[in-house]
Amino acid sequence: MSVFRIITTAQELIDATQDKSARYLIIRNDLSDLPTIKLLPYQSIVGEFDGKKLYFADETEGICLTKGNELKNLNIYTDPDKCAIFQDQSIESFGTHHLTRLNVVGIICFILNENTISGKIDAAFIHVAHAITSHITERPNRFGTDIAIGAFTIWNKGNKPTDNIEVDIIHFSCGSESQAINGSGLVIFGNDYMEGTVSCNVISCGHLYTKGDLDKGRSDLIFSALCIGYKTHIKNITNYGRITTYGANETALFNCGTVEKWSITDRIETHGFNSSAFINGGNIGKILHTHGIETFGIGAKGFYIFAGVIKDIHFNSIITHGDSASAFFSNCFIERVSVSESITTFGSVRRVHIGEEWLDITSNGITLKKGGTIKELKVTGSISTHGIGGIAIDCEGAIEKLLVGGTVFADGDKSVAMRVYAGFIGGENIKFISEQEGAIKLEYAKLNGCHNLNAKGNEYDIIRSEERRVGKECTSWC
Repeated sequence: MSVFRIITTAQELIDATQDKSARYLIIRNDLSDLPTIKLLPYQSIVGEFDGKKLYFADETEGICLTKGNELKNLNIYTDPDKCAIFQDQSIESFGTHHLTRLNVVGIICFILNENTISGKIDAAFIHVAHAITSHITERPNRFGTDIAIGAFTIWNKGNKPTDNIEVDIIHFSCGSESQAINGSGLVIFGNDYMEGTVSCNVISCGHLYTKGDLDKGRSDLIFSALCIGYKTHIKNITNYGRITTYGANETALFNCGTVEKWSITDRIETHGFNSSAFINGGNIGKILHTHGIETFGIGAKGFYIFAGVIKDIHFNSIITHGDSASAFFSNCFIERVSVSESITTFGSVRRVHIGEEWLDITSNGITLKKGGTIKELKVTGSISTHGIGGIAIDCEGAIEKLLVGGTVFADGDKSVAMRVYAGFIGGENIKFISEQEGAIKLEYAKLNGCHNLNAKGNEYDIIRSEERRVGKECTSWC
């Protein structure tokens, strides 16, 4: 019999997937009320011409892949909380799967256990219109926090260093403004406790819209529009679509793997309590973001860097609107940060319950905690904060070379343009202005290589740890 089969009915598809001589299953008609379909090794399902629709029965999973399978030019529909495409976990090496031009309702899920030792996934032009993943309790974990499964998840749970999954993804998108994914978007993870790895040459994404369903006070689970997980190595990531998240404790971009280059060419927005535009706990060579970041919500941050090393960050601008929402936070080493426009916060200080303590958390422009170092920070525009108790630059680490084209400015009540506590600052030709309290507060601070720094505050220009105030008029020192 021919290796090509023209499929016009559901029964013909079922029969063909049980026939070893049938290799290429060409879907000519839309098919409804399908049971779960398991492909034989090296079988392909291809939609004819404009992409045919496969509707699976209620409460039914979709297509189970085995080895070397292809899905192309199809619209696949399951219940949004079911797996539309998934991998048979009993296969040791699944060869190369090709997923091309697919529009999906449901979850694309490659959770690979210790039985799987190798395989490759080539995916191109995949859109998940709707999926619900928040109910799935099997999740990767890093830094004591679970990561919610994504609309498209690749998770290698192999337990040996040779257990590697290769992935290339060209143009993945998910959700829409009217219907965000209930869960994470794209999640790629190695084994959080053992040795299984994932390696990628390229990942590119269009629009990503996600919305988690967490309570505000919960911190043991996060949702992410794009998550690059532990033991994952990516050569090149490109986000050329808009990224928008709507949930509490949710991040647009999350990295705890290794990324050589990350390019972002559209806006990032977050709209939830304690949300973030970019969280890093891994290693990144270069981040290039040509558009703005804007966050809305209490505690919502722009960049939040708590672990790892980043060599070079360039972004356009950051604006935060919520209380306790810093634009840029780091306690790690970064070689260079450059900002082509400005950094702006509008929130005020707020008392927040963290662990067993209540802490006053301010809305700062730049926050560097102990251990945080930036060799060069260059801002073409201004760094400003416009809320009560805000600090435009709050440094407990080190900024070896600070360059600001505009001003470092604070205009909220009890706000300070720059605070340096047990830290180090070097810079030149910078104006620090506070319209409410003080321009610069130095506490056990070191200033080396500073030239032509000007400070003007309402109550004081410069105050040192021993409470010695420096004149009311604009002061320049080096």
